[in-house]
Amino acid sequence: MKTPCELLLEQHRKMQPRLDALTDEVLASLPGRQPGGRGISWREMLPSLRWHIPTLGAAWMLIFFLNLDRHSTAPPSVAGANTPSPVQVLASLHEQRRQLQEWTADASASFVPRGPVILPPRRSELQTTNNTHLA
Repeated sequence: MKTPCELLLEQHRKMQPRLDALTDEVLASLPGRQPGGRGISWREMLPSLRWHIPTLGAAWMLIFFLNLDRHSTAPPSVAGANTPSPVQVLASLHEQRRQLQEWTADASASFVPRGPVILPPRRSELQTTNNTHLA
């Protein structure tokens, strides 16, 4: 028994000559197509671009001149008035930590580990043990 893929490919093979003939007929009816199958030459295409290229150039010039004013001003200072003091940063970190502990308090009460908790060794411990074995 043939698979659906094989059936579709068989139907496609039967229709291929008709599709090729239809494609050739449509391409022959297009203006600017020569019977040899060659498209439009560069000499025929360049006059059609005579208004597009200067228009794009003018648009880029306009963008350039509009951006000149933006780049002429000095950049804003890095340490502005919106920079928080170290005390404010520490206070906000403490507040975030307190909120996290509040939110996770219920979740940690419901989780009960089974058996001992085995943590991997720290990187510094791994490096010191590897260095002692190498010596």
